[in-house]
Amino acid sequence: MKPTFFCRHGQVGSRDTLSPEGKSECRYLRESLREVCDFRTALVSTANRCLETAHVFMEHAPVRSLFMDSELHVFVDYRTFISPTIHHVDVPPRTNFSNWATVVELFEEYQPDLVVGHDCMPVILAFKLLERRGVKIDWHAQPRELTSLRMGCGVLVSDDTYKYIGVPKVTPVPKTRH
Repeated sequence: MKPTFFCRHGQVGSRDTLSPEGKSECRYLRESLREVCDFRTALVSTANRCLETAHVFMEHAPVRSLFMDSELHVFVDYRTFISPTIHHVDVPPRTNFSNWATVVELFEEYQPDLVVGHDCMPVILAFKLLERRGVKIDWHAQPRELTSLRMGCGVLVSDDTYKYIGVPKVTPVPKTRH
């Protein structure tokens, strides 16, 4: 499997568009992954914030293919996915999404370098693809950064391995009084 970055869309500003911080974080990740991913082919949700995220990652690729599919426009809470009996008040109604076979088939068809989705859907899809290739995933022993994926962050999958990729948290510098 060629290296693929599965990420949650970047930080959102107003009207379902990326904020300046979100674009900057996506550019940071693109540059840090430049040696392993060429970001020529993307599979993304139809939501504007996901499309914008893909465009930032792909803006320097000489040839680009962008495939959108509403099957990726799903909101998945990792905790609810692995333990369906858990109910969270803040979980959107499409969290009980179970059509993973279709999404996996889309991935196999397009072979993207980049997958952009919502919440933890990118992580779950990456794990499902790895399992399909015979990799054992311990769904209940994953670190918090994967089970509560921050906007703009994701998981890099190559062959039978995966690694969390995120942007450094920037602590605001307090203003000093003169």
